Amino acid sequence: MAEMYHEAKAKELFKSGEGANITPSLYRSEALARLLSKYMEILGKLINMLETGEVDLVVLNCASLSLAARIIENKIILTDKRPFLRHTFESIKLRKYFDFSRKEKDILERRYLGR
Repeated sequence: MAEMYHEAKAKELFKSGEGANITPSLYRSEALARLLSKYMEILGKLINMLETGEVDLVVLNCASLSLAARIIENKIILTDKRPFLRHTFESIKLRKYFDFSRKEKDILERRYLGR
């Protein structure tokens, strides 16, 4: 029943235009071979469910710091089986990003604005 709700919510977002470029993300702690197999399985299901090939599936714990932070900041959670793990991961990732973003801003300003 819960899976049907999540599917309906995802379709609603996509059709409303809010999810015009759907980017589901997930956190997995499996070995790479199993992860890749699961990745392809999940991506196939999403493409079939949403009836579009315009789906980007991001593995959050493998994504760059800035990409993961942007996804976390703009998230719409469809299901959360392990909220404590998600909160811990998001907290650590965002703290690292905020520390990094200050340094990145300084570097870019020095390089392109000569400050």
